[in-house]
Amino acid sequence: MIRAAAWVAVAGAALLCYAQDVTQADLDGLRQLYRAGARAEGERTAAELIEKAGSHVPALLALGQVLGVENAFPLSERAFARAVEAAPGSYDAQFNLGFTRFQMQNPGGAVGPLERASALKPDSFDAAYLLGVTLSEVGRKTDAIRRLRAARRLNPRHAGALSLLGVLYTQEGYPLDAMETLEEARRVDPSRLAVWLALIEASHAAFEFQKALDAAGQAVSRFPESADAHFRLGFELETAGKFEEARAEFERAVQRQPDHPEARLALGRMELRAGRRAEAVRHFEAVLARQPENTLARIELAKALVGLREMGRAKALLLEGGDGDPVRHLLLAQIYQAEGKPQESAVERQRFLESTAAQKAGGMAGPAPGPKLRRFEP
Repeated sequence: MIRAAAWVAVAGAALLCYAQDVTQADLDGLRQLYRAGARAEGERTAAELIEKAGSHVPALLALGQVLGVENAFPLSERAFARAVEAAPGSYDAQFNLGFTRFQMQNPGGAVGPLERASALKPDSFDAAYLLGVTLSEVGRKTDAIRRLRAARRLNPRHAGALSLLGVLYTQEGYPLDAMETLEEARRVDPSRLAVWLALIEASHAAFEFQKALDAAGQAVSRFPESADAHFRLGFELETAGKFEEARAEFERAVQRQPDHPEARLALGRMELRAGRRAEAVRHFEAVLARQPENTLARIELAKALVGLREMGRAKALLLEGGDGDPVRHLLLAQIYQAEGKPQESAVERQRFLESTAAQKAGGMAGPAPGPKLRRFEP
């Protein structure tokens, strides 16, 4: 959707006129080379045409457009960058340079041209939306929210802008704004599972647990083959204390996607709480097979192995897994004690106490203080 809007932005300028040596026949020939699969010859021809275009902005924009459509992004970027150099006040040049860099997975390089394009044309939805997406990718989420709010004012029913805005609201701690925005996104396009999942998460974050549960049930009805939808319903059921129903949903998620890490982890923890350690091990091992760096799965697997008295396997897991979780030290203390190594056990127990004390001092233990249900202030 963004791609189409971006290339349309230069279409009018592209056909007006070119530098003396860049003709419509040149552009048509360039297209034919790429479409015939002669990319090396196309790249040589494109480089020559960019040089011939000089500082003639319409020709450069036309070349950038052709090259962008053919996914020749480095050459497209060269053409648009030269157009920006020749005419820094050109919205088309700035926007398409930013868009091309975004397509090249260079969001950091895309921000500047998109900011200038948005300033040149404040009523451009395309510029506001793409700038919001790009700012989100570079981690400037508050700025991204501001840009996406501007995009929403320009096009209130754009599902992509609404859904990304809602997700960012949730991530930045504004679940009430997220719920409102994602409800609108769902009304605009109820066919997008990602919107449903984001709405459930926002409702949960806003402590609207019944709304989250209701939405999760509706999502499963609409997307019955989605492992993610079944997992999320299971999560909400578990939150509501409906453990057997939750288990059934986690199992349905695994039936649809056997390596679903969140569902496997949830089932493993249920099995561990029920004392079925061997079954728990099977689930945790499945998580680590897909996500070897999953610290929680590693810790839970070690717990299960300690319970099964498989101290050697548990110890190897914990020593391999780094120092990120205080529970690791507590489990190692238990293992060393079982091995008859009281000094090593005492050292690990002390490390456990120091780690938990540091977490409490840093505000990492328990729920975050203060009200969570705040609104975004522009």
